[in-house]
Amino acid sequence: PEAYSAAAIDFHLAVGRGAHNTVLSYFLEGLQHVLRDWVSNTYAAHPEETVREPDEHVPIYEAIRARDAARARHAMAAHVDEAGARLRRMLTEAGGAGDGEGRTTRLAWAWRAGE
Repeated sequence: PEAYSAAAIDFHLAVGRGAHNTVLSYFLEGLQHVLRDWVSNTYAAHPEETVREPDEHVPIYEAIRARDAARARHAMAAHVDEAGARLRRMLTEAGGAGDGEGRTTRLAWAWRAGE
């Protein structure tokens, strides 16, 4: 899971850089530590996600490779929707509180801050 987690983060950072969008790139760079926690925690709790999530990256990669901006936007929107649903499920299952040992995780803190 750790190697996959690193590859998933690298994919997101590469997409951000490849978009030539400075704001997106800086946002993803700054968020990578939270993303890394999320990906690691998700895969630890739900190993089946390591099989499903790469399927979401493939259409994004293929659209970018084909230089099809509309298809890339659509694939990214679908991925963001799925990732958001996973995040909500994960936080709901965890009670949105933290790591079970009285510590609030960065992810749970961010979730509560958005409520």
